[in-house]
This record gives sequence, structure tokens and C-alpha cells, in this order.
Amino acid sequence: MPKKYSQKSKATKYQYYNYLDKIIVSGKSISQIKRLNVKQWQKLFGKQGRLKKTSLEAKKRIIIQQISKDINQVVSDYIERKNIKNKDYKVFLYNESYKLFRIKKEEIKEINELKYEDITGNAQYGVVKVIDLKDNQEYYLKYKNKRGLKKQFKKLEQKYNIKNYVSKLLGIYTYKSHTTNEFKKRLENYDLII
Repeated sequence: MPKKYSQKSKATKYQYYNYLDKIIVSGKSISQIKRLNVKQWQKLFGKQGRLKKTSLEAKKRIIIQQISKDINQVVSDYIERKNIKNKDYKVFLYNESYKLFRIKKEEIKEINELKYEDITGNAQYGVVKVIDLKDNQEYYLKYKNKRGLKKQFKKLEQKYNIKNYVSKLLGIYTYKSHTTNEFKKRLENYDLII
């Protein structure tokens, strides 16, 4: 079974970061990278000892597959190492890396924005899904008001060291017990013969 990104060595993570950086700087597409010969590969990525054509093909295939599989984590490392602060640029890097590596993922519109909707009814609550882009871990937050949601998120952010995330409002719901009680109250208003 392949290792998760978090279980990989620092050297491997740095190698992925380094390759991604050089691919971005080169302006080449992945199909162009796949067509590079030994000389072109070494010019772009540096000499890595004696490299035969067959071993180069395997190396290209493995590295491209691994980076594509762990794209969010690799881009998160890239953002962290380059110390990128601009939210729009972060969104751009995630979305463009999906296109570059031809990964079908939902396009990110906003990063580090906590989605919520005000709750107007009694006995209602909202549910927000937060996805940490560092490891694609999903967290679900249940809230009654904006202040409570922010407080919960702050704890989550500190506990799991979340730096870049996307959030999605899953909906506003009513407690089942409240719905059942309301139904019983309304049912009592009708004269029903049972």
C-alpha cells in the first residue's frame, strides 16, 4: 500500500516541491515534460548521475504520478516554502496545478474564507465543511451563530495547524425533536377520529 503524503520523508517532499517549482518556472506542460529526452531533463531538473533513457521514462512517470496524487499537499508545501501570503495567488496556484497535472477537482473560488449563513429560526443549526488543503482532511462544524462558529474554527485551526483551507456551507437544519413536537402540537388542533 502506498504511503500517505504525511508519512513520506522530508527528502521526498522536498523533491516534489523542487520538481513542481521547476515545472512552474519552465512554463512547460506535463505532456512536454513527458517528452523530454535525457539531455533536456537534466538541463531542466539538474544532473542526477548517469541516467539512461529507460530509467528516465520510469522516473518521469513515477514523479508525475506522485505529484498529481498529492497535488494539494505539494502545492501547500510550495506555498509555505515560498512564504506566499496573497490569497488570490494561492487560489491561482491550486487551480492551475489541477489544470497542469490534468486532475479533475472542483475549482477553488475562495481560500481561507469561512462560509456560513445566519440562523433565523428557533431550534435550527448550520453545518459547515472545512477541508484542510495540506492533507485534504475534512472537518465538520455545527453552529448556532457566527460567533460560535468562529470560536469552534479557531480551536480546530490551532489543534490541527490549519493554514490553507476551503469551506462549504452544507445547510441549515432543524432539530428532529423540535419538528416532531411542532407536528404533535399542530395535530392536536385538528379533531381527528382514530
